[in-house]
Order: sequence, then structure tokens, then C-alpha cells
Amino acid sequence: MGNVLLIGPRETSLDAQSASLVEHIRTSLIIQAEMFRRILDGDPRPSLLLAEVLEDAGNRYIDFSEMVSTMSKDEASG
Repeated sequence: MGNVLLIGPRETSLDAQSASLVEHIRTSLIIQAEMFRRILDGDPRPSLLLAEVLEDAGNRYIDFSEMVSTMSKDEASG
């Protein structure tokens, strides 16, 4: 899969829901990094495929932001 930076957990005492979210984010980032690597290694010129993958990645980051925000608010209130 090339040179992918694997980030180990900094917090070992996460609850199950937090650990699941962190693992989901890590997995998604690894998959996206590989998608970008394949596209840019194959033909680095701007393309519709690259535009679609960038849009998908952006939407995914927004989703992650909302999930983390919701989880943080839930933890702060309860």
C-alpha cells in the first residue's frame, strides 16, 4: 500500500463508542490515502475521477466532524 503513516492510539482507555469512531476514521483515512496515491501515481493530471474523490473526501471529513462534535457534546452534557 505504499508509505502510509499509521497513527497509533494515544489514548488506551477509550470507551467502546469512541474507540469505534476513531478506528472508523483511521480506516477511512488509510483507504482515502491509497485511492489518492493510485490516482496520482497513475495520471497526476486533474481529472473527473480526482475531482470526485476529492469531493468524497471532503464530505467524509464533514461527516467525521459532525460525529465527533455530537459525541463531544453528549459527553459534556452527561
